[in-house]
Amino acid sequence: FAAIKYNAAPPNEEARQLIEKAKSELEQSNYVEAINLSSRATGLLSFSNAEQFSVPSAVYPLLGVIAVVAFFRYKKSRQPEKQKLRVEKINFKG
Repeated sequence: FAAIKYNAAPPNEEARQLIEKAKSELEQSNYVEAINLSSRATGLLSFSNAEQFSVPSAVYPLLGVIAVVAFFRYKKSRQPEKQKLRVEKINFKG
């Protein structure tokens, strides 16, 4: 799977080395190590460049507002609601 993903992704030297090591481990019948190396190479190829994946700075204030709103809604839901007492009028007809 890592070799297929490598062919579709931009060149990554570290991933190429891991795939070559995995192939040599397969030839030596060391399957566990080959799976481990292949998984590491697949992880490297998930993001072509980890530095390209970044969260825009405008997202942080939005996440802060969402967190504050969620906190106050949670806090409000934890407070018991005051029960309204209904008092009937007494007519004094004398």
